[in-house]
Parts: sequence; C-alpha cells; structure tokens
Amino acid sequence: MLRKFEIEGIYVIHAKKGYEYHEQRLRTILDSFNLECEFVTEGDPSLFSKIDLERYFTPEVLSRYSPGTISCTLNHIISYEKIVANKNKYAIIFENDPFFIGDFLQKIIPITKKADLLEPGFIVSLENTTLQFPSFWQTCKNKYLYPASCGRCAGAYLIDFADGQVLAMPG
Repeated sequence: MLRKFEIEGIYVIHAKKGYEYHEQRLRTILDSFNLECEFVTEGDPSLFSKIDLERYFTPEVLSRYSPGTISCTLNHIISYEKIVANKNKYAIIFENDPFFIGDFLQKIIPITKKADLLEPGFIVSLENTTLQFPSFWQTCKNKYLYPASCGRCAGAYLIDFADGQVLAMPG
C-alpha cells in the first residue's frame, strides 16, 4: 500500500462476472508495484435482490438506467462507505480497466504530497475525464495538479476522508 503517503485504500470498481481479464490484468499491474487493492463487487446486479436500491437511488434513476450503470455507480458509493468505515485519510478508486503510463508510484507520490495542501473534501482525477487539457500557458514543468471547473469522477481518482464523510464533486 502507499501508507507512507497516507493512501490507505485502493478500491477497484468491478463486476462479479464477465470482466475476469480486467481483474487479472489489474492485479498483475498492482502486484508489480507491490500494491494491495480491494475489488468492490457488492453492488453487482446479481445481488440487487439483496440490496435496498432505493436507499441509494430514486425510483426514476432505477427505471431509467441499465443494471450495469446502476451497479457501477453503486460500487463507487460502496467504495465511499468503505473509505468512511476504514477512515482512510486518502484512497484511490479505479474502475477495473485503467491504463498506466510510466511509473505509477513515481507519479502518485508528488500528487499525494500536494493533497496535504488541499482543502478537505477534494477529489483529484488521475485521468483526463473532461478530455480537456490546461492551456500551454498554464502548464509548468513537473506540475501534476491543475484546477478544473468540472469533472466526471469516473475511472481513476484520489479522494479524501473529510470530517467523517467522503465528499465528491457533483457529476
């Protein structure tokens, strides 16, 4: 784990069946970095009959979106619940299909150091979810974090535990 950098959990959004290749690939990658993770599958559609979905979603959302979309979203929420239960100062959430460019550990370390300077309740996207880049005039050598006015909070992000609850940007 990245405990020395206060990342106390790595949670992977995953489905119980049909994505075994992604699981094996990601386990191999994280093992190569000597990182432990938890695959979050408690929101799998096969378990919907055992879950009070209306605790998490309005009836309109449940009728409008596919079981896969509901499951993915629910697994993100369950990850947040795990962060709160475990009191993880920082956690990383990945969907099960990230791609890593270069040495992940060398790139995440400066980000976690900067995270200590952020206001509680932050989310740092570890991917380009908006498909927009800072302008050339805003970029600086060896700078990894740039403010954004919006984001999707989707496939890879660092999030903190703030005052007993996890806060995320509206999507």
